[in-house]
Amino acid sequence: MQPPHLGLLPPVPNEVSTFAALQGAGVEDVQTILMMTRRLFPTAQLSLRLKEDSDYDESHIVVEVDARGYDDMRIALAQTEWADELFQQCPSSHVCLFRLAVV
Repeated sequence: MQPPHLGLLPPVPNEVSTFAALQGAGVEDVQTILMMTRRLFPTAQLSLRLKEDSDYDESHIVVEVDARGYDDMRIALAQTEWADELFQQCPSSHVCLFRLAVV
């Protein structure tokens, strides 16, 4: 299997879209967050997954960014912008659904 072409958005897994819908968010909300992440990390490989935390009975949509090739300052700035823009890109009731993981 070939890795996804950099610059493209990853597919939204079924479990992510189902979870988003159950929380009142749509696939378009997930796509908006992916597009925002792509803009902030234009050359990074992105992936999307659902993370379930049974200790706290919580689940989150994790946008994972492979930031190899980015320097620490660029990563820190993009992470801050991601957190700030999250509140602009989706309703406040959905902000808690999303997490950014930089690897």
